[in-house]
Amino acid sequence: MYIDPLVELLEEKNSGVGNGPNSTARGVFDMNPSQTLVLLVDLKTRADETWPEVVRQLEPLRQRGWLSSTTNDHVRYGPVTVVGTGATDFELLMQNSTYRDYFFDAPIDKVEGSSFGVCNSYYASQHFRKAIGWVWFGSLSQNQLDRLRRQVAQVHSHGLKMRYWGLPAWPISVRNHIWDVLIREGVDMINVDDVQGAKREWKTNGWPTLLNASLASQPCLGIGDRGMSSAASGRLDYGNYT
Repeated sequence: MYIDPLVELLEEKNSGVGNGPNSTARGVFDMNPSQTLVLLVDLKTRADETWPEVVRQLEPLRQRGWLSSTTNDHVRYGPVTVVGTGATDFELLMQNSTYRDYFFDAPIDKVEGSSFGVCNSYYASQHFRKAIGWVWFGSLSQNQLDRLRRQVAQVHSHGLKMRYWGLPAWPISVRNHIWDVLIREGVDMINVDDVQGAKREWKTNGWPTLLNASLASQPCLGIGDRGMSSAASGRLDYGNYT
């Protein structure tokens, strides 16, 4: 349901373009073919039983050189970046120490002082209420805003992309306020259910677009080094609609 349509789409985009690890493949976004597409794999069953099967199913993308990968402490971003979340086990994901073409969704509250970085992870995520708390009186409190800013700074210092899920959806004014604050404060990915509502707010507020987003290959970073996060430079990658 996921791999076959991606292969079909990317074959169309890369008609006439050579395949393989050294080729420059085009991604799925017409306006920015160098932008990677994140395939977020949310494991609901035991990782030791499920993750090896996920890795096996990626083979059609792997054979064509379309997966972002880590080789010898260097990250190369391709048309598709696979990120394991949910019940994905970090230690299991890290078993191959020389080559990996999948990444981890690190928990925001575990990033500080950890080994999470661009060579093993892509996102740092958490449920909004757990990370920030309840939103009372229609807007974030100063304490919540300070907490959000600390979390963004910490995640970006590891080179990862910030993502909150479980955002408040009602009332609409509060939802829109939270979207605007998250983007203004440099959160990279916005999870939304109301795609049309997000589109309207995007146009109204002039939020960043895909034209500002790209991912270059890069060496792995030391813990706490400033990463290549687009939000660290005031840009957003793309919306993650769920």
